[in-house]
Amino acid sequence: MRNLSFIKFLFVLAVVLAGCKGETGDFMTSNGYKYTVHKKGSGKVAAINDYIFYAATVTADGDTLQSNNDPDNLPYMQLPKDWKDIKPPSPFYEVLSKVTKGDSITIYVPGDSIPPGNPSLAGKKELKFMLTVKDIMDSTAYAAFTSKKRSEMEAKMAKSKERLPGVEKTITETLAQYKAKNIALQTTESGLQYVIHEKGTGPVAQKGQKISVDYHGILKDGTKFDSSFERGMPIEFPVGVGNVIPGWDEALTLLPEGTKATLFIPSALAYGDQQSGPIPANSDLVFYIEFQKILK
Repeated sequence: MRNLSFIKFLFVLAVVLAGCKGETGDFMTSNGYKYTVHKKGSGKVAAINDYIFYAATVTADGDTLQSNNDPDNLPYMQLPKDWKDIKPPSPFYEVLSKVTKGDSITIYVPGDSIPPGNPSLAGKKELKFMLTVKDIMDSTAYAAFTSKKRSEMEAKMAKSKERLPGVEKTITETLAQYKAKNIALQTTESGLQYVIHEKGTGPVAQKGQKISVDYHGILKDGTKFDSSFERGMPIEFPVGVGNVIPGWDEALTLLPEGTKATLFIPSALAYGDQQSGPIPANSDLVFYIEFQKILK
């Protein structure tokens, strides 16, 4: 997965700016960033140590890079009490306490202000960060929230781990059928092959949408190299923007939400001639996947 720390920073930046004015319209920050306040909320105003939850969509020259509007999985940040001591100083923390629940803004970031090093942003003229502040919690409310989420996650993890033996049986049997050429495969122009065990009834994910996927990965000799079922937790990522191997990006923009399938990914659509952890160079990969949902 690629490092998105810079994008996360700009998310924080954009959320902060939502509270700069008690009005709507176009404005300019002291650092020269243009932003638009579309709507001012009327809910709780953030205070020191509060937690700010927000929905966010990031686009670059019109292409969606990230989108997270799922009410059950919103990103959030805490307003630090020592923001005045943070070095280098940030002009944005001084307005953080003015953020109000319900604020909706867009911030525009010129491409020439983006630090080098992120290939997905190379050559982009402008990034847009569209954010809506969904909730602001004090420490007591946040503690109750995290306790509830922890209990829910532990239950999901236990359920996922219980399914591991059945998943291993499915992928082993499917691989055997593949080797015996006794399986109806779908093949794309890129060389990706897949078989659908159960077709989902949901929508197909669009480029940049964040999705949740459970998977179990093996080499063609049957050696397991990774499994979200074993960990008890699905993976979440924006699809189609290069955060995962090309074979995954392609498959998960073809298969509808809810689909269960086995993917046969040639090395050229995986890690090519590079070793990746326990995966040797030039390895074809096999994944059993369950496309859980699009995180709206």
